[in-house]
Amino acid sequence: MIIAFVWFISSGWLPHVPDPSGLFEARLIVTNPTEIPQDISITAYDANGSILNNITVKVNAQASAEMTPSTIHPQSSHFLIEGTTIADMVYRAKLVSGPLASIPLVSNSSRAWRLRPGDSNTSWDGLAMVNLGNGPATVWLRAFDADGQQTSSLLLSSGLAPQAKLLHVVEATGATIDIVADQPLALIGLSGDQDNRLLWTNVATPYEPPITSMTYAFTPFFTHSFDAPVDLLFPPGDPDTAYVVQQSGLVQKVPFVESGQPTVFLDVQNIVTHQGEMGLLGFAFHPNYASNGELFINYVTEKGGPRRTVISRFQVTSGVADSLSEEIILEIEQPRTNHNGGQLLFGPDHYLYIPLGDGGGAGDPDHNGQDRKTLLGSILRIDVNRKDFGLNYGIPKDNPFLPLDDGSRFEIYAYGMRNPWRASFDEQGRFWVADVGQDRYEEIHLVNIGDNCGWSIAEGTACFNPSTGCLQDGLAQPIYVYDHNDGDRSITGGYVYRGHDIPSLRGRYIFGDFVSGRVWALLYTHGTTQRTLLTQLPPFTLASFAETPDGELLACLLNGSIVKLGWDL
Repeated sequence: MIIAFVWFISSGWLPHVPDPSGLFEARLIVTNPTEIPQDISITAYDANGSILNNITVKVNAQASAEMTPSTIHPQSSHFLIEGTTIADMVYRAKLVSGPLASIPLVSNSSRAWRLRPGDSNTSWDGLAMVNLGNGPATVWLRAFDADGQQTSSLLLSSGLAPQAKLLHVVEATGATIDIVADQPLALIGLSGDQDNRLLWTNVATPYEPPITSMTYAFTPFFTHSFDAPVDLLFPPGDPDTAYVVQQSGLVQKVPFVESGQPTVFLDVQNIVTHQGEMGLLGFAFHPNYASNGELFINYVTEKGGPRRTVISRFQVTSGVADSLSEEIILEIEQPRTNHNGGQLLFGPDHYLYIPLGDGGGAGDPDHNGQDRKTLLGSILRIDVNRKDFGLNYGIPKDNPFLPLDDGSRFEIYAYGMRNPWRASFDEQGRFWVADVGQDRYEEIHLVNIGDNCGWSIAEGTACFNPSTGCLQDGLAQPIYVYDHNDGDRSITGGYVYRGHDIPSLRGRYIFGDFVSGRVWALLYTHGTTQRTLLTQLPPFTLASFAETPDGELLACLLNGSIVKLGWDL
């Protein structure tokens, strides 16, 4: 039995799905169909789009060259094939015991597949599916035309039993189809001569066909409703428990199942001011939480002193945070009630990152965005495991302004922020920060150490103060900007999707807009961006996105719901 990814290209992408089961051997074959010799360039990429290796293969006229993908690079996920050629990725079965019994693609199972039946270089005209999940599977087939518009939707099964097989004959129209299920499937294409051809399995974007807008939806995940949830986290080493942060000052502990019932984990409502943009805004578990039981929160309060942001450490004992164990790490006075930032997150370096807004008001009236003598309008980076300079925290030795004697605060990692609302690190260690704009633009930054992200010299890529002729030399430009023309006015940052339920989104940055409720996927490769609308949430509800331990995407809505991104079946 043979499984193959095949098509005729002058330049194109070829996916490679490694088979850890050892049941298949993979071979990359490039064929020169022309009358003259061809130099075929083969570039290997990993699943995140980074180049691993490049080779050039000379192929004689009407001849083929065959190689093992791992010899090009062992971590290869996709290959860019350049040259007039027929490119094949062939998986030959080492053991064959009949056509249906030889569907052992369990290691490549997925809940969503994108296929191209009837392609000029494929001969299969049927599909065999096996339910690899623990429960009955609902399986849908959706067809799309050449422009990516959905043309039909067909329910293949409403209760395919675990390990049961399903056969379906596919019309060879040349269109694209999606197979979507609520349980993981093994899938294979079948042809009349038992040579099996399969395109677009569980392949990471950006290399599959353009995703189609409005084929995704958020559906309720927890049955319980929460009071203004603004964040959701999982502690290191515990994928079975979610912690929901409520702006009022309550953190709820919820078993990570759809019917999980919450219990109180931390209650600091007595010290938090919950009004407007103020409240409990950030929460983070120490990277060594499993052993030290430490967590950190970011809240705004007007109680017992001036209005201020407070970063505090708490201790957990017997599975519950001790509200009396508060150790205040840092306090920052807030001149106004808005633009607090508020998130807390630990980076890959195990330092604590603290995005802070400019102190509020329209147009940065206190000029905090460009003032490194204040912590406002900056992203801070501190070491919570030691203490320096008489502070309750340490300063990482490579913080960019540590050696300066110009009054710059040593805690600053980057500055020039207006109101950074949600940040995340992706699998490559890139630091994604969404910054809420003033009158015209919302922006997304990939922040590096020492960056000046521009506010309030610039809003997005346009001058703000002054409105024209501003000097932008030395500013770190956003990688993506969108305007307010369509009613989008307040960005909510998210995550680069790394889950498996929606293969077409893998590697794309998912973000939304609080005012409009729109949610998009942003493809960022080699300095270029492509934004695709995914779905619509109720306006003025999208507080934050959250990520499950296996990379699926949740959203916290101020109407009380926790919802999960999936296919719109």
